[in-house]
Amino acid sequence: VTKIDRQAFNRCYNLSSVVFLGTDEPTAGKNVFNKCSNLKKVIVPNGYTGSSFCGNGIRKLSGSVNLITQ
Repeated sequence: VTKIDRQAFNRCYNLSSVVFLGTDEPTAGKNVFNKCSNLKKVIVPNGYTGSSFCGNGIRKLSGSVNLITQ
């Protein structure tokens, strides 16, 4: 992901976390997570170069990531 448009996740009330596996912060429009009141954490890899993610604080991982999809 290199770009996230303005208000892309607008009013996603049940969104509680985001996992971003890239190392560079994407270009983001305004208010990407507007009214996402349950968003508590954005998880990024240890090599992530940004200090935030679309205006939100981040939590860096210090190991590998295993994704489970259904």
